[in-house]
Amino acid sequence: MDLDSFLQEFRSAPVFTSAGQRAPHKALALLYAMSQLQRGHTHRLTRYVDAEVKLKYLLDQFGPPRRTHHPEQPVWRLRKNNQTPSSIWEVFHDDRVRQDSSGNPSIGDLREFASFGLSEIAADLFQRDRVALIQAAETIADSIVPETLRDELLSAIEFDVSPIPNVNPLSPFHLQNHARIFAMRAVRDPAFSQSVLQAYGWQCAICGASPKVDTRHFGLEAAHIRWIQYSGPNTVSNGMCLCRMHHVALDRGAITVNAEGEIDVSPRLDSSEESQQLFGRFRGTTIRRPAEIQHHPAADACTWHRSEVFVAG
Repeated sequence: MDLDSFLQEFRSAPVFTSAGQRAPHKALALLYAMSQLQRGHTHRLTRYVDAEVKLKYLLDQFGPPRRTHHPEQPVWRLRKNNQTPSSIWEVFHDDRVRQDSSGNPSIGDLREFASFGLSEIAADLFQRDRVALIQAAETIADSIVPETLRDELLSAIEFDVSPIPNVNPLSPFHLQNHARIFAMRAVRDPAFSQSVLQAYGWQCAICGASPKVDTRHFGLEAAHIRWIQYSGPNTVSNGMCLCRMHHVALDRGAITVNAEGEIDVSPRLDSSEESQQLFGRFRGTTIRRPAEIQHHPAADACTWHRSEVFVAG
């Protein structure tokens, strides 16, 4: 197995989606197992009962806003790819886990019997090539969260992306890998940022900040409303010019907007004076919209963000 085949199998794994719903569950389970391998855990496989709380935390923090999450589902379903046994994932003692009529595993049996993790050949690949492990983790993270959240996600799983001593990631082999893997990532159109910032007059749509030194602006970013990881287009109507703080808040689900440009703030935002000053005070106000109507936030993008990102309660 090589890095390409590992990522191709990850990309081909069936994912339940409906109307653009976010489904990062399998990716988060894979990232957790890759982190365990990188951190040098003695055993390749992890007991489900020991990982359940951490997996649920990752889903709560980086999954879509849902009342309940089921970390058992990705752990169980990764073991097969369209009914074919996976070459990158293993659940040990899966024969002792009962299933219901829909193929869902007994959580009690998983806790009592099952261990899971990367397959032997996948683990061997990454133990031989730690740069490939980092490239794979970054690619998987990029496939489920925007760049504002990627480092936070990798930190949450305790994955180390710092340079590896005595290994040259700029070698011809690793550069070739990097070029191929980068092509798999969800990448924004280079013209997107410029078009969005110009449409909004180089001003944060929420707070109005427009800082600059001499004539050069800084601290402003083009945010996607519907993430490119979930088919969000690189169009001005799917973007907003935001300062860095409000960009992260949008991607974190602390704030959202509707098609009329009205701002809503998550009721789960902390009540500190600082947070209320930065975010809470904008609840019910309207963003600074572009002059051209066709550049206003698209209704379908706003609906997606409220459903799949905004932390409503």
